[in-house]
Amino acid sequence: MVLTDARSALKSAGVEASVHAKDAMFGVLVESNFVVCEQEPINERMVRLEVAKHGCR
Repeated sequence: MVLTDARSALKSAGVEASVHAKDAMFGVLVESNFVVCEQEPINERMVRLEVAKHGCR
């Protein structure tokens, strides 16, 4: 799923996202360029998303 869509879905469910980029030297600058590769719940209101710009490996 594209990061922008994932953030919207999580926000509508009342959940925040902590985003970590695997292959972005300067972090996530344009969210629509990244896809979610992995997700891990941190607690009931926060999810950690591992994203990548060039697809998941």
